[in-house]
Amino acid sequence: MVADLTKCIRRNLDCADICEATGRVLSRHTGYDANITRAVLQACAQACKSCGDECDQHADMHEHCRVCAESCRRCEDACKQAASRHRLNRTLHAESDCSLWKTGVETGARPGHQRGFTSA
Repeated sequence: MVADLTKCIRRNLDCADICEATGRVLSRHTGYDANITRAVLQACAQACKSCGDECDQHADMHEHCRVCAESCRRCEDACKQAASRHRLNRTLHAESDCSLWKTGVETGARPGHQRGFTSA
């Protein structure tokens, strides 16, 4: 049984690690770098998509996979929305000559079953 879920478990762990790192990077309030922000949001969205896709394959047989897939979809959407806000805020920043801009992912999604991130 566990052998059948090896790929799923690996995707869960990878996704949880990437989500956790994304949360840490986005919660820093100094030294903002637009390229890094964009990259971590894209990586997190992709990890969540991959994990969600894998868990969907097992969702009918395992409740925890269904829950994980749903959480991954929510986190993927949150990362895409944050990236979208990031692009909008960069445009507003350039137009208004603001000196500060902060970003964050407002989500309660916890991909990777037991691990993940929440906004700080």
